[in-house]
Amino acid sequence: MSRPVRFRLLEDGRWSGGGSVLLENAREAREQHPVLQGDEHAVPIMARNVPPMGKFPPAPFVVAPQNAWVWTPVARGTKERTLVTGLRVGTRVTYNRASAVIRISEAVPPGQSVPTSEVLHNVLDRGFEIAADRYDERTGLLCEGAFVCVGSNYSFRDLALLVRAHRAYRAGGGERRLVLMGPVGSHAAEKRLQAELHSSDDSVVRRPESTRAECLSALRSAYAAVCPARVEASPVGVLEAAALSPRVLLSDIVGHRGIVGSLDGAGEPAYFRPHDLASLTHNLKELDEAPAHAWRAGIDTVDARQDARGRWGECLAAFLTGLADSITSEVDKEPA
Repeated sequence: MSRPVRFRLLEDGRWSGGGSVLLENAREAREQHPVLQGDEHAVPIMARNVPPMGKFPPAPFVVAPQNAWVWTPVARGTKERTLVTGLRVGTRVTYNRASAVIRISEAVPPGQSVPTSEVLHNVLDRGFEIAADRYDERTGLLCEGAFVCVGSNYSFRDLALLVRAHRAYRAGGGERRLVLMGPVGSHAAEKRLQAELHSSDDSVVRRPESTRAECLSALRSAYAAVCPARVEASPVGVLEAAALSPRVLLSDIVGHRGIVGSLDGAGEPAYFRPHDLASLTHNLKELDEAPAHAWRAGIDTVDARQDARGRWGECLAAFLTGLADSITSEVDKEPA
């Protein structure tokens, strides 16, 4: 008789913000769903594009890619191009080996002739609730009435373009500051950003070292949150902005449209054409006089976010339960 198929999360290695949130939500789902309560012999779930140090888990395994950058490889500088090329090659190997794929975004392609989940967009984790309660007054004062952008700096995030657009907005009479919060991801992208900052006045503030609580304090105090990336998968930053900021401006990309569409709210955020200086500048000007809460995303209460986590866990467990039959034969080949 085949033993029941169970799944376990692989938690080794370093994690992006989105990957950490997915892991935390999966841990919460594990408390409610036995299919996720596997031991060391259970089927691994690898919530990343490639394994740490290139060491793949034993077959069968499930992959939940977190990085859509590999399918839209916007890169600048030798190191960044090398990084994304390595990720592309590694992701291709992962797809060839995986027994199933969990999609977190429409920007992540389905598996190649293997079971693939419906799109399970990220939801805000319990860590958000803890960090959101730790309001940082100093950060709040800095960001009060400002445009705020939160996220690590890679070329695909287009922070340099945002600084240029803000400079044009100020030249046209705009008075709001711009605050950029998030770590240096790519030195090439940071070098380009610093060059743009050098051409701007002190109305632009760069805060590369910030805790999650400080970033959430910034979003809560901001006049508007701006997310200018050219590619994203299922961006937690958009969810955080939707929960806390009175206005949100997003680049019009698949990852942003997808996660906004997953929310049960009213209206929609403002959008601009990605990597388009004129469009971004125009939208900053329009947003300057926009009414607050034109978009109500439906995740501005603790109960709503808890319900979203519950539904996310149910969908994940349902997919894994349905997957069990298709991989039972593979599991039976492994030693007990």
